[in-house]
Amino acid sequence: SWNDQFRNAFKGWHPDGNGGFIFGKWHPDYDFKKIQRMFMGSPRTHGGQYIDIAHSVNYLESHDDYTLGDFIKIEMGLFNYNSRIEDIDKHSKLTNEEVSIHKLSALALFTSQGAIMVSQGQEWGRSKVIVPSQYPDVNVGKLDHNSYEKDNETNWLNWDHRDANSELVDFYKSLIIIRKQNELLRYASPDNFKFLATKTNSISIGFVISNGSESIAVFLNSDQNEIAEFEMNLEEWSPLIYTQSNIQLIDSKVKLPPISGIILKK
Repeated sequence: SWNDQFRNAFKGWHPDGNGGFIFGKWHPDYDFKKIQRMFMGSPRTHGGQYIDIAHSVNYLESHDDYTLGDFIKIEMGLFNYNSRIEDIDKHSKLTNEEVSIHKLSALALFTSQGAIMVSQGQEWGRSKVIVPSQYPDVNVGKLDHNSYEKDNETNWLNWDHRDANSELVDFYKSLIIIRKQNELLRYASPDNFKFLATKTNSISIGFVISNGSESIAVFLNSDQNEIAEFEMNLEEWSPLIYTQSNIQLIDSKVKLPPISGIILKK
């Protein structure tokens, strides 16, 4: 089943100021312990819903409600429920800060145990703007949170918008390859996880998944202002992917600037 708790933990339920981890805060009733559970596949043994992690469909966007891209725009304060967009092409080009949050979101999704659902256009931060049609609509130009009845450009995919956000598309492509090539990111038990404590007050999380001679480490810092710092012996570790090039791996420390993340492999 769709893991709504996963969605709420990372994104939030509605863009009403109570967003989740990717916005550098905790959705109401969520904390570090629950976030850890999400990465492990929400197993019942750790307070989750699922007998088997294969039952958890992790997602951040579906056909319902706002797209992830529009949710981020509203939660960041770039737009509100009543904002009207006149230039859809300009609107669909993501800002650098939006790209950072999208990358962090994707990194969290692709490093979580269980099945993954990526909605159409999520990989370029797709926006759904209500366009004029033959039917009167007082909401033309607003962001659409319930577009099931529209067979027009509001719902259609605009590949030009994909090309305008190719950096994010390429990031998703890389994550898909990394997940396919590394079984630990798909089939690991809770016993394979070791969570690491941050040395700062940032809203961040780090963990290592190990089985036999292979290990994967994941670090995410969603804090909007604080650097996240973790201590780890970095010998024989190398990066697989990172959201920003200024993440530091020095002196047995992993230092992540605000809104950034990295996957390492040993």
